[in-house]
Amino acid sequence: MGGRATVSNPDGSLDKHKYYATEGWGVYDNTQITNCAPNMQPQGPTPCPNVPWWDLTNVAHGHEYETDSYDTNGTTLLKKSTTQYQAVCPPVGVGATPPVTGYGNFKSHLVSELDLSNPVAVCDVQAIRGDSYTVDGSNAPGPPDATTTSVFDSFGRVSSTTTSSNDGRNVDRLEAESQTVGAHTAPTSIFGNGFGLVFSNNAELSINASAVGQYATLSFAAPTTGTYDLTVMMVRAADNGISTLAIDGKTVGQPFDGFNGAVAFAPPVDDGLVTLAAGTHQATWTATSKNPSSSNYHVSVDYFDLTLAGGPTSITHTTQYIQNNAISTSQTGATGTYLIDYPAFSDSEDSHGNRYACSYTSYDGRGYGTGQQSGLTLGEATTSDHYASSCGTAANGWTPSGLLRTTSSYDTYGNPLTTDDPDANAGNGAHLGCVVGSTSYSTCAAYDSTFATLPTTSKNALNQTSSTGY
Repeated sequence: MGGRATVSNPDGSLDKHKYYATEGWGVYDNTQITNCAPNMQPQGPTPCPNVPWWDLTNVAHGHEYETDSYDTNGTTLLKKSTTQYQAVCPPVGVGATPPVTGYGNFKSHLVSELDLSNPVAVCDVQAIRGDSYTVDGSNAPGPPDATTTSVFDSFGRVSSTTTSSNDGRNVDRLEAESQTVGAHTAPTSIFGNGFGLVFSNNAELSINASAVGQYATLSFAAPTTGTYDLTVMMVRAADNGISTLAIDGKTVGQPFDGFNGAVAFAPPVDDGLVTLAAGTHQATWTATSKNPSSSNYHVSVDYFDLTLAGGPTSITHTTQYIQNNAISTSQTGATGTYLIDYPAFSDSEDSHGNRYACSYTSYDGRGYGTGQQSGLTLGEATTSDHYASSCGTAANGWTPSGLLRTTSSYDTYGNPLTTDDPDANAGNGAHLGCVVGSTSYSTCAAYDSTFATLPTTSKNALNQTSSTGY
């Protein structure tokens, strides 16, 4: 799987699709698998090629990473869409396969029994960034770019999605490998595309720090005087440490942990606003510590964007979940409750954290809560609260106002049975009409008696009935 596909449309326009393809034959670690099979010999007798499953190109094979749309002449580029992925291998909470004599330790991955020299491993491939460039045949730098970035939590759930647009103005992309290296105590090196990653400008800069306090400084130019939003594209790897970034000697943003078991892009790092005069400035990355699992203190930088404040618009959608992760395992099986993908809170925020829309969902007849909750046993959304007036502010502890509440009930099979809409919950009896038992509701439903899954009737607040036969 993988490669390229071109779709020719009836009007002569073209869509060119690019997909990840596997890296070919090889082993997961040629320091542990030292005997090449005969069919690997054309690649070189020894050592065997290193092409582990958890390299992004392999585990994400078949995933589309770029689509280019061309005009009816087939050559004028109109639009370009790209997607960046990361592979979490293994996902949080997934244990490792024990070492096997002759095949090594599988780099602490959970692997299949097939082909132990290069087995399939458990990974979670996550789309962390998408860009849609409106080119319209122009060769000018910085075309309009609509960007969507996603952040995932430890369960692999999307915890926030940020959409932004630069409207094609005021953005200056600085390739890290193209900047001049100034004062440094750590050596630097430049790496091209590899490990399944396609870098911006096909290269990234590695600051090869080997101890706390080592650093490297890059000189860069601000195109004009102003306040900029600084965003950095970092790369994670098994030998990367925790680092800080300073602009002209002043620390910006938060410490960045560059560790990941496989080489992968990190979500774009927003280091906040910096005020710069037109001309040359200094960006210094310093190794401050490292993840206990990391083997070194390296820092890997693909590029950094300077966007004049007021240029882009962005909105962030955040989600908090409720879960009941209460599984007990043994050698013969597992018991317990595993309900994890249940949104409890969601909102829409601007770049300053102001909330413009928010909702709260409660489950199983219980009060609102997030995180681990042992009372979550069915996952039935029984109360949904939206707010018409305000979602609150940081000053008032995000206390919302203008409640619009919808309540629901379910039958013993988990089928939605009744709802009360916001007007009914506010005391408007005109929104209560259908009856289940002896209680009136806004909507009511009934199901077949054979399978208890097929809707047979639905009623509204006016007690108007729709029936379905089977």
